[in-house]
Amino acid sequence: MANLDISVIVICHNEERCIRAALESLAAQNYPASSFEVVVVENASTDRTAEVVREFVQDHPNMRLVSTSRRGIAPSRNRGLLEARFAHAAFTDADCIADANWLSALDTAFREERMKDDRVAAVGGPNLMPVDSTFFRRAVAIAVSNYWGNHGSVQGAQFKARVLVDHLPTLNVMYDRSRALEVGGFDENQGNIAEDVDISHQLRWQGYILIYESRAIVRHRWRESIWTWAKNMEVYGKGRSWLMKKDRRYIKPQLAAPLLTLLSLLAACFFPINVWLAVPFAAYLAMTALVSLYACLVARKPHYVFHVFVIYIVTHIAYAVGQIHGLMSPRGSDIR
Repeated sequence: MANLDISVIVICHNEERCIRAALESLAAQNYPASSFEVVVVENASTDRTAEVVREFVQDHPNMRLVSTSRRGIAPSRNRGLLEARFAHAAFTDADCIADANWLSALDTAFREERMKDDRVAAVGGPNLMPVDSTFFRRAVAIAVSNYWGNHGSVQGAQFKARVLVDHLPTLNVMYDRSRALEVGGFDENQGNIAEDVDISHQLRWQGYILIYESRAIVRHRWRESIWTWAKNMEVYGKGRSWLMKKDRRYIKPQLAAPLLTLLSLLAACFFPINVWLAVPFAAYLAMTALVSLYACLVARKPHYVFHVFVIYIVTHIAYAVGQIHGLMSPRGSDIR
């Protein structure tokens, strides 16, 4: 059966240090060069990103650079969709390294699942840590391997088989381009966060389905310290609040858990006379300790327990702070 024709879209802003490695991994795909193109959308970089890309694509006829001055992740992704020449649009990020069989795995999964069900609109895969990752990053990988750390997202999840999912992050996904455009592409009012969550749900609400393929692997170096990780979680929380502002269907009872955890902590700190105010947070700490131990035992790394425990707490509290930030700020205000 003939290969799918795929446009791989990589957006970048000030990615001088990473973009060459990402492009090298795409050039090394075990997929016919005639069946895929790489469209690099460079968004108003102030470093040498455009120059590095321009030098690289000179030796790769199936790669090209598109520059845009319009700020924002969603506008850049939409520009990539519009520039794409092929019927299938795959996305990965400039700081990711795609395994050599990434496109082949996406192709196989898409064709096989589409034959079973015409509603398949996208296929994506796992976001794994490189083998040479730091201790902190390995601890993060353990923390996000279960619901307590990933909240049901496939970010960090490692399913062993092909499964239906609610959301596919844009660092590892391939869309039926026509269906992505049918739902309006990426919401440019969403700012620089959660635009991929939104398009996943817009597709699902139109009756389409999303497939996770465990063999379609990209490798991504996550945040390098507890502080940068906390900032990232704060941004995620803000993005979730903006989604809830956009559409009530994004409101879920479990999203109140981080806020309740934060409120219980604050109550315990500022009203210590009433010991009962600390009970919810104490219960949360006990549950987090148990989940941390379980996650580390499953990963066969019990010496990571304390670090995973801290990562969980920082994740949940930073996410709650972000939720409050998002409720108090206009959607998309991070790029205005």
